[in-house]
Amino acid sequence: MKNYLSILIVLLMFGLLIVGCGNHHSEQTYDEMLNDVVQNFNKGIIGGDSVLKNFVKKVKADSVARKYSNSAMKEEMMLNLISDYIDAGQVDNAQHLYDNMLKYAEQEYGKVSQMAAMAYKEKAHLYERVGDLDNAIQMMQKSAEVFEKLPKSSCNYYKDANDFIGMWTEEREIIKNHPIPKSLSLDSLERKLCTYFDYESSPKAAGFWDYMEPYLLNPQTLTQQSSLLDSVMEIHITPDDKYKFYSYDRRESGTIGYYTTYIQYKDSDENISYKEWQANLRSDYSSLICNVWQFKYAGKDYYVIKTFKQGMNCSWGYGMEIVTLKEGVPTYHTQFYPKGIYTPHEYKYFTFDEDGNIIGDYYAPAYDVAVCSTDNCNHNINYTFDQKTLTVYVTDDASTPDNPIKQVRKHSWRLILRS
Repeated sequence: MKNYLSILIVLLMFGLLIVGCGNHHSEQTYDEMLNDVVQNFNKGIIGGDSVLKNFVKKVKADSVARKYSNSAMKEEMMLNLISDYIDAGQVDNAQHLYDNMLKYAEQEYGKVSQMAAMAYKEKAHLYERVGDLDNAIQMMQKSAEVFEKLPKSSCNYYKDANDFIGMWTEEREIIKNHPIPKSLSLDSLERKLCTYFDYESSPKAAGFWDYMEPYLLNPQTLTQQSSLLDSVMEIHITPDDKYKFYSYDRRESGTIGYYTTYIQYKDSDENISYKEWQANLRSDYSSLICNVWQFKYAGKDYYVIKTFKQGMNCSWGYGMEIVTLKEGVPTYHTQFYPKGIYTPHEYKYFTFDEDGNIIGDYYAPAYDVAVCSTDNCNHNINYTFDQKTLTVYVTDDASTPDNPIKQVRKHSWRLILRS
């Protein structure tokens, strides 16, 4: 997943790279450029209305960009929109927009351009992020072919592209030829996985993924319950049996909780697949998924996801996210929260180099709600959700800094069905 974070670094730099390494032909005004991106570049997107709406609102409010707008601004808008789809976990939409960008690049600059090379490169990273190494290698090879034809400069990533091709090819062969987990029964896989949660090991240890991935790719595990893994992970399947979440504490040092979650599902070809849950990529210690509910509205299935975060010392809390899912990719919905429950906010993300070192950070919109929390070790806080009445029943901490008596306050609120 580390390549996903490196994408954002490239996206932030991309506008500058295009300015420095290409020529622009557009003479549109700022509003004309935005309209062009929305009406033409954004074509073919499925279920991205909320992302597009927030993007337009943000771009229209950017008075600095409007004041200093230039012919390169439309391409920066394109990349920022792709970045927003990635932040929202809509990888398929992001891939589609990169395809649109390749068409745009050929029309504006010809078949060989910096934009085309970078678009292929980012498509490759997105494929690698979801575990599709075959397509990742193919896209990176196309990127290398274009870079090779471009002049050598600080904008030319030909060597980097070849390094990724070599690394991913080696990784694909290791996955293909690794014999150990394939010979194990499900029961043996579960027992092996459980050993990484004892006092002498952790899911970070070498070998954990050799057992976890075959387990996630086994068709039987999507609907089969496991009392063994349930004892070391939070495992929750959606009421319609379409998606299953595996969430666990990585057991880092200190009191703060660092969690990883995978979502398991059947893809469009009815093959079992999985993805890493997007909330894991935040810098706010991520979340443990501890329950999943479901309701239907206007012919769509919505999933209410209960999360848990452990902060420093005696601080922790429970949150909520409402999503629709398509092949494991969430689209977030905040329209159902009553007034005063959801407040627009952002989370901070870090960007990393290939060695895992932090080299920057950025902020992106967040769509969760903090339902209840405590700074006083109040173990009584919690909430539950009634799928029939859409009511959230909350037990929150009633303590104050001056009176930390661990009392609770019970209240409730209902989701409001609206488009």
